[in-house]
Amino acid sequence: MRILPKIFFAIAWIGFSSAHGFFDSSADREVQPGVPRGKITSGEFRDSQIFPGTTRQYSVYVPAQYDPAIPASLMVCMDGSMYLQADGAFRIPIVLDNLIHKKEIPVTIAVFVNPVTIPGS
Repeated sequence: MRILPKIFFAIAWIGFSSAHGFFDSSADREVQPGVPRGKITSGEFRDSQIFPGTTRQYSVYVPAQYDPAIPASLMVCMDGSMYLQADGAFRIPIVLDNLIHKKEIPVTIAVFVNPVTIPGS
């Protein structure tokens, strides 16, 4: 199995299990001492030529271990803000911090994109 399907499966299972009460928490979903924290930068897409007048919020997670000289894996999450919540079911930045630190997955950049916002609706 390739690495990215493992990441997807792990995050999907953590979220599903948490939402359905299979377990209250996992160590990978909690901030761990000594684990470097990645940086999250947020912004907004504007000026769509395909859907004029719409906007989309986005965030990009870059792990502390990222070295621009070395290719990194990429993960994209639609409905992004629900995956970023530090107290939510998924907590993807925390999970990525922990898994990257333990070298269970490669350095992975994650992009979170929210659904479109239509002014006046």
